[in-house]
Amino acid sequence: MFGSIVIMYLDKKKEFFIFHAIGIVPKQIQQIFFFLGCCISWVGSFMGFLLGLIIVIFQKNFPFLYVPSTSLAYPVEIHFENCLIVLLTVFLLGTITSFIATAGIKKRAYLYLS
Repeated sequence: MFGSIVIMYLDKKKEFFIFHAIGIVPKQIQQIFFFLGCCISWVGSFMGFLLGLIIVIFQKNFPFLYVPSTSLAYPVEIHFENCLIVLLTVFLLGTITSFIATAGIKKRAYLYLS
């Protein structure tokens, strides 16, 4: 996630003059990158959560994972509290990572525009 924000920054760095020409200040550039980082994180975590949920439902109905050295299907259960904790944790960590990754963009944008 951190890498994708840095790559986006490097890709869009040439366009900072265009942003500046239409009136966007470096703080707004930082906010744009923060928002994009959060969106990437949230969409990725939601897609991963859905994929995990599908795998658990599939395992529950059509067992394909078995306990080693036995013929017992690996037991799985879905608990709402666990799902909520996982989603909130991933959203929070993604937001923190986006904040850290975009912390220096405002200063770099000022340097690039001057």
